[in-house]
Amino acid sequence: GAGGDSGALRGMAALRFAKLFKASWASDATITWMGGEFGNLEVMDLPHIGNGFCQERARIPYDVADARGLRFKQLEMFEAATNRAERALGWLSARERTVLAQDEQAKILVFVRGRCLFAFNFHGSQAQESFRVSITSDVSLSPEL
Repeated sequence: GAGGDSGALRGMAALRFAKLFKASWASDATITWMGGEFGNLEVMDLPHIGNGFCQERARIPYDVADARGLRFKQLEMFEAATNRAERALGWLSARERTVLAQDEQAKILVFVRGRCLFAFNFHGSQAQESFRVSITSDVSLSPEL
């Protein structure tokens, strides 16, 4: 539902923030999967020599994704929307990122990738409503934004 405790809501916001940053700054692809970042309490341990190539912890219980009391569906929809936006605007195909603003004190990072402008406020408690960014004439942004 729309309600919930403030810790869960802040956690969801932090996950969406991290996912969007990863999707915008990543190399040339991102991975979408339901693992620890989805709140899965089980430890993932892919088969390797150290665990005797054990398969037991290499599985994720996907049935919890549809549990009504959990918020997996909200994260799934956010990732689907992010993936659709990237497919439509194609920012991952642009190798270059042009940083327009990086303010350590305000905890702000603004960059252009492809035809998309991304602005991130990494500060945990301060909104930056009047933060200004100059865009040079050589930057071509998508009108869809």
